[in-house]
Amino acid sequence: VCVCVCVCVCVCACHRTCRYHKSNLTRGEQRMQMALWGIAPSPLFFGGDLTRMDAFTFSLLTNTDLLWLNNAATKSEEIRQNNSSGVRVWRAQRQGTALVAPPHQRNVTKYVGVFNTGSAPANEALSAADFGAQSGEANCGVVDVWSGKHIGSLRGSMILRVKVSSHDVALLRAECAQAF
Repeated sequence: VCVCVCVCVCVCACHRTCRYHKSNLTRGEQRMQMALWGIAPSPLFFGGDLTRMDAFTFSLLTNTDLLWLNNAATKSEEIRQNNSSGVRVWRAQRQGTALVAPPHQRNVTKYVGVFNTGSAPANEALSAADFGAQSGEANCGVVDVWSGKHIGSLRGSMILRVKVSSHDVALLRAECAQAF
């Protein structure tokens, strides 16, 4: 059986028999597409042969953080763009709490996607305000959504520098503790 629907990262060519072939998108471009659909949030569809899916494609389609963002994103917006470098920065907030907070705090989950559509690597400086953190949110721990690794913290006017390869995206999650 050959199924061809909205294609995100892997495609299926339907002829007399179903032939599997990989996407013409690079891994970075595949991440960009999934990140934009997640942060937007837009319906996610997959068309392809699930039995021949590689580990990278599987990791994109089953990224729990991305799927949760896609399902519960609010306040999604582009916050800046640089036409000369090709960098566009989007942010969204997720409803619900991922971390357990002390009784005097509540955690607010915020996301930033730094999309590099340009032909050269780009460096972007991010602040807590870029994540939409309010003045009462004193501490934001930042995690790379793709690797799950903690990459830094933002407090007050601190800046987090992010390097993004050409045709790729840095999708970051910030858990910001907000004092009551």
